[in-house]
Amino acid sequence: MGKGHSGKLWACLVLGALAAALALSLFLPWFWRQREIRRFREGGYRGAFLAMYDISTYEEADFAAYRGVDVMKIGRPVKGWRTLSRYLGELLESPGTVTNLYLGLDPAALWEDAGRSEETWEKRLGETLLSRLSQNPDVSFEILLPAPPLPEWTALSREEMEERLAACGRLIRELDSYENVMLYFLGGEQWLIANPGNYLEDGQTNAWISHKILLLAFCDHEYQIVPGNAQILFDRLRAQVEQEKESPTVYPDLSDWCMVFFGDSTLANDRGSFSVPGVAAGLSGAQTYNCSMGGMPASETEDMPLSFNRMVDRFLKGDASGLEPDSVFAEGLKEYQEDGHRGKRYCFVVAFGLNDYFNGYSPDSGEDPCDIRTYEGALRVGVRTLRERFPEALILVMTPTYTEYFSGGTERNGSAGGVLTDYVEAARRVAREEAVLCMDNYAGLGIDGSNQSEYLADGCHLNERGRFLLGRRIVEYIGDL
Repeated sequence: MGKGHSGKLWACLVLGALAAALALSLFLPWFWRQREIRRFREGGYRGAFLAMYDISTYEEADFAAYRGVDVMKIGRPVKGWRTLSRYLGELLESPGTVTNLYLGLDPAALWEDAGRSEETWEKRLGETLLSRLSQNPDVSFEILLPAPPLPEWTALSREEMEERLAACGRLIRELDSYENVMLYFLGGEQWLIANPGNYLEDGQTNAWISHKILLLAFCDHEYQIVPGNAQILFDRLRAQVEQEKESPTVYPDLSDWCMVFFGDSTLANDRGSFSVPGVAAGLSGAQTYNCSMGGMPASETEDMPLSFNRMVDRFLKGDASGLEPDSVFAEGLKEYQEDGHRGKRYCFVVAFGLNDYFNGYSPDSGEDPCDIRTYEGALRVGVRTLRERFPEALILVMTPTYTEYFSGGTERNGSAGGVLTDYVEAARRVAREEAVLCMDNYAGLGIDGSNQSEYLADGCHLNERGRFLLGRRIVEYIGDL
């Protein structure tokens, strides 16, 4: 065979391969979409969750549990206007009644897909979304805008960042007048985007965070964009990005530390990467274990299943018997037992006091410094027990945080109880006399009556911002030693 014939043959083979690849690229999206639509119709769902980013860490069951709607999650990210339009059309035309559509839209990607053309944007938006919003007034459309990690924002130039935010603003303005639309933006929340532990390697939120976002946005309608607040939310993000670019935050590397947390609901109310131990782990790389229990005092009482000293005793014995296996303490103890800690530096973080105050237990130990029926005595004995078993460990006693309860902690509870600052001073005294560290969260955390609603969920318990604030402070405190 001559060289000319050989060359033509190779050209035909290359063209054939390209044609096959093109056909496959056109067929596969159609195939996946038809399979998902068939599953939606056969499953009798009343809602769907489709997004332009990975939502594999969200759980369909959460929608049924918290919203009372059977929602099917579209497995593959939707790319561009055309695919989005086809999915919406087929979902809304499905037999039965569609009541809820949850959309994870990326305005920057849609702007890019429109060729950065205002005219094309308007045309695609009208055909894809606006017409369907008008034609389906009884269907609730809830739109979750992306919240990528902070490093993704800092990697952009100022022009690139403003282009992304302008695309978000453009979408918000277009949808603002539709009563069956709600939009949410968490992308400016420091507790979310500044904690690397909240994200997987590809920038996707982990399962704990995805669950929390679902509750905050789709259930509680927090972080909802309403007329007038979009600029505030975007400015919050801009401020973080600018500050990080000008002065990058460097957290201490505590990857050689093992940190065990004993405490009440200040530590136990939430789990995962946005809990206080989770924030500490995400920012520093430390191994953290949450051996806390909501509602528990430090003081020893007969009517409480745990106290500080009982927690320490169970921890040292590896005993979670009689406790719910899914309790924070039991799960934290199990994780500690399963992990290896050879060569690690130990740190025990102790956070009690609010329940001792609320229940009117004595803040002072009186004549017996080791009276575990009192807050001071219980702290002292627990600290000594930990130091005896782990003589090289760092022990950090934290004072109780501010609470709005009982007139900001100024009322006394019970005949033996004191005001909140009495428990704060008792914690300081134990740390001083036992020569361990003390972090004064009451005076030094920055939460008081003037700003408590920003950091406390209910006047007492830390919210996401409060937990990030405390977790960051713990990491910085240890790193400064």
